[in-house]
Amino acid sequence: VCSSDLIPPRDPAAARAALAAAVPAILDGDCGESVVTAALSAAARLDVPDTPGLLLGAIRDPHRAAASRAAALNALAATGHEETTAIVAALAADPEPAVRAAARRVRADSLGADGDAAAGLAAEILAACAERAPDGARLREQQSGIGLLAGLGPAGAAARDALLARLDS
Repeated sequence: VCSSDLIPPRDPAAARAALAAAVPAILDGDCGESVVTAALSAAARLDVPDTPGLLLGAIRDPHRAAASRAAALNALAATGHEETTAIVAALAADPEPAVRAAARRVRADSLGADGDAAAGLAAEILAACAERAPDGARLREQQSGIGLLAGLGPAGAAARDALLARLDS
């Protein structure tokens, strides 16, 4: 039985303080990437002080696993930090497909009604799907991009139609 009536709401201050002390050690230690990802996500949700700095450090660390860097980017976007747009633009050329895919998702989520920006993202996705994927990571990046096209309005529909026409030929 799971019910919010059984467990009363708690003040998140204790969890925030514990994470503030633990996250730097988790990032610097030998913790598995799933632990790192969970710690960064929790820190962002609980608004732990200096979380944006920790997230930016994780995103920019080329030695960190791509999945952790992508999760850190998603957590940074959730904080609404002012550097999110700039870091997303820089990550468009990242060597890791998972990081590029996360950057596209964050961009797509922030587009609103900007048709020109949607057209630019759709063109980028179309270019990413132009060649055969050499490995599973690249294929997942392409699949993620195709999934984003549906949310890009007319620009996404046009890119999807162009992609399908290319597949038919």
